[in-house]
Amino acid sequence: MAVYFSPAKINLFLRVIGRKSFGYHEILTPMVALSFGDEVSVGVSSSDSFVCNVKEISGSSNLALKALDLFRQKTGVTTPVTISLKKRIPVGSGMGGGSSNAATVLFALNQIFSVGFSSEQLASMGAHLGSDIPFFFSLGEALCSGRGDVVTTLSEGSIEIAKRFLLVFDNRGVSSDAAYQAFSAKYSPSTENLFELAKNDLEDPVFSFRQDLCRKKKFLQETFSESQVVMSGSGATLVVFSPSRLEEKTPLIFEGSPLRYALAEKIVREKGSWYQSNNFSYN
Repeated sequence: MAVYFSPAKINLFLRVIGRKSFGYHEILTPMVALSFGDEVSVGVSSSDSFVCNVKEISGSSNLALKALDLFRQKTGVTTPVTISLKKRIPVGSGMGGGSSNAATVLFALNQIFSVGFSSEQLASMGAHLGSDIPFFFSLGEALCSGRGDVVTTLSEGSIEIAKRFLLVFDNRGVSSDAAYQAFSAKYSPSTENLFELAKNDLEDPVFSFRQDLCRKKKFLQETFSESQVVMSGSGATLVVFSPSRLEEKTPLIFEGSPLRYALAEKIVREKGSWYQSNNFSYN
């Protein structure tokens, strides 16, 4: 079987700038791919099989399996395949884990069966499954708008992008639906200073029902006073930009318990190939 790295993404900022008539919120957000992520193995087999190390997402609703079904609908290829998914990106973390897995499966199947879809075609296919999927067919850094599915290449120097990030995880994820419902209940779309780094319009709505995340952000701001801290996507991961004075395996104690975290770097991919990550730390 071929093994592929399936990267996490983070949002350098996220602004909610409107709401479409069909219910989706319109956003503006630059995303970057990271050296932290999952591992997806795909290969031809005698019968279909799917294995995942996280039981709660191992059913037919998994986006990796939906990507397989979509690929078959578009191509007519019915050859049985085995997909093995080793999850490291926490569920409900705001880092696009499921979307990354789906994009990786689409890329892998396109290669294995020599279909010849372009990245743009694969991105268009993936948009039917999830708004974040098209981003992963960029080269690893892009400005995303619409529902997040309209992907524009960032011009060089247009946004300051840190090269190293601290990802602080949480044992409880936050669903995108809950985050946007909380936003709709009390908040209005942004119209000014839209390109403010480390500004996430979903933070206050999420913090309204997850006060523990609000306290954790304050702790990180005090610990890394020289760095910007922001929630990624709809939560629940908090991201510290360019953290200093932190070595691998250094304990971060918050409210009496050690935090789970990973140190990661921004990565890009070459046209025609997929993302690569030789190593990353996971605490």
